[in-house]
Amino acid sequence: MGPSGSGKSTLLKILSGLIKPQKGTISKNDNIKSVLLWQSLALWPHLTIKEHLNLVKSSKLHNNYLKNILNTFSLYEHVHKKPRELSGGQKQRLALARSIATKPNCILLDEPFSALDIRLKIKMIRFIQRIQKHFKFSIIIATHNLVEASFLSKKITVLDNGNIIFNGLIKEYIKQKNNNTEYFFIWAKKWHNITNIN
Repeated sequence: MGPSGSGKSTLLKILSGLIKPQKGTISKNDNIKSVLLWQSLALWPHLTIKEHLNLVKSSKLHNNYLKNILNTFSLYEHVHKKPRELSGGQKQRLALARSIATKPNCILLDEPFSALDIRLKIKMIRFIQRIQKHFKFSIIIATHNLVEASFLSKKITVLDNGNIIFNGLIKEYIKQKNNNTEYFFIWAKKWHNITNIN
């Protein structure tokens, strides 16, 4: 987590292997397969939902797996639609479904909710929580919103100008003297009132 320009997206690109760090090293298990979901979603405008998934899926995957993805993401009835025919929420689900079709161990999310209003944000957060349990993968999310982070994770790394200024439990970060705890709980209460999330 961190403000714009703090290095969140750069760190995700390094973790995904798209760029190399100028110094230091990144080490990970060789069996980890990660995929980066861009903030822009990077959907292909000329392809249908079905074509999006078929293009990225492994040849080893059975068609039942893709059908499972389409049903889980509520996209089965729209398989022949292109991105311009989809709502904002459907585009988000398609981008995430395309990532799942590669069967990753870890999904890297770059500000996935920035373009969504608060109600759609909550729907997507609930949805991600559900599919994470269903398909069993880890999530690393870049965000500037502490409330979003608190609903998706127990741990947080806070960046400022490319430097790590905190790494630990979110509840410990909120308790720190210099954090705007009152602001956090005002927004958490607002989200609770809209969505009845405990």
